[in-house]
Amino acid sequence: MLDTNQLRNKAIELLSKIKDFNEIKLWVCFGNGKPECLPTIYSDNDLYYYQCYERGECIEFRTTKDDEEALFWILDKYIMRYSYEYELYNRVRYVDNRRLVFETIRELYLCIGEPYYSMNENKLDGILKIAPFNDKRHRDLDLVDDFEMLAQELWNYVETSPWISYKVKHNLKYFIDKPYRSIYGGIDNFDEVFKELCIKFEETISGLENKKMYGEAERIVDRMKETKAIFS
Repeated sequence: MLDTNQLRNKAIELLSKIKDFNEIKLWVCFGNGKPECLPTIYSDNDLYYYQCYERGECIEFRTTKDDEEALFWILDKYIMRYSYEYELYNRVRYVDNRRLVFETIRELYLCIGEPYYSMNENKLDGILKIAPFNDKRHRDLDLVDDFEMLAQELWNYVETSPWISYKVKHNLKYFIDKPYRSIYGGIDNFDEVFKELCIKFEETISGLENKKMYGEAERIVDRMKETKAIFS
């Protein structure tokens, strides 16, 4: 059984095998405290305790007698956070973002070695059994972002144009105002909403087909056509 300080030192020793390991981003506190939304871990009475509090309420609590399991909890917190940050800055569009996240996680556990690599494989396998990769859903989510971005860009050029139909302008404004999104940015009944957005996007492109566009406006319309090809 390691005491709390020994547990911390061992975790840092293992994580230091990762290139550019930053102890500041460990994302776990050591000791029996209650920091807001930050996990803590400590050893006491032949047990390791892992807990996390939010607004004074304990939202996560685990115990174990196993050194390796306790260390895995610490490693996993750092590696998961690192991998999601890496994916954010290296995003591959139109595929499930977890593909890059999980690939990065596996590479980092390879640096650390066994038994933690196998422990992580068991964890990822369990996640994918419940929620397999879903490239189509992530593609559709990215396309909604594309629709909104392109509509906003084009609006600046066609808002006052007398040559653009009311329907095209109405559809562009719909993508700009985003009435289908919640205050948190989510979309309820996504499949139905996505079908409607695809129809509006196609209508917008059709309404612009015979309109002479110039410069940046023409390039935006070309990008709209390329985007349409992705979901067609």
